[in-house]
Amino acid sequence: MIKIFLFIIIGYCILKYVFPFLLKFLISRITRDVHEEFSKKSNMNSTKNKPKSSNIGEYIDYEEVD
Repeated sequence: MIKIFLFIIIGYCILKYVFPFLLKFLISRITRDVHEEFSKKSNMNSTKNKPKSSNIGEYIDYEEVD
């Protein structure tokens, strides 16, 4: 009976004191990973070859027909 009671108290103390630090660590790690992935994707988008104005073609202005 005493072993079960001690186990419950020790488990409670571990959850009370260790879990907040573990949760902060996991959240900071996940946000860092997401930030890195976002940075990679934004860098890839900015480095893509954009067509030059000479390769685009001419602009055709279509008028509305009644």
